[in-house]
Amino acid sequence: MPKTLTARFVEAAAPVPGRQIEHQDAKVPGLALRISPGGNKAWSVRYRTRDGEQRRLTLGRFPAVGLSKARELAAQALGSVASGADPAQARKSSRAEAKARKLSTVDSLIDA
Repeated sequence: MPKTLTARFVEAAAPVPGRQIEHQDAKVPGLALRISPGGNKAWSVRYRTRDGEQRRLTLGRFPAVGLSKARELAAQALGSVASGADPAQARKSSRAEAKARKLSTVDSLIDA
């Protein structure tokens, strides 16, 4: 059940041994604070593509990304989804392209 997350709640949220938990924000639909069993906290936003596929986009780790910044990033991501984009797929493609560029640079170096 979504609840309005506060900075105090996010700071104090504790892990549950043996399982990952997720606290959903009521202010921004889809925004959630995920806490791993080891205590790592990360922000993510869930959305559906135009094809109906559910996706999750990780926005960043807490405390590097605070609650207000996470809400801002989630709103931007959801805005791009509304205009037909798929931010998670775009990030995945960007990483694959960067990896390919790096490999082509090494290949160029070997060829030289």
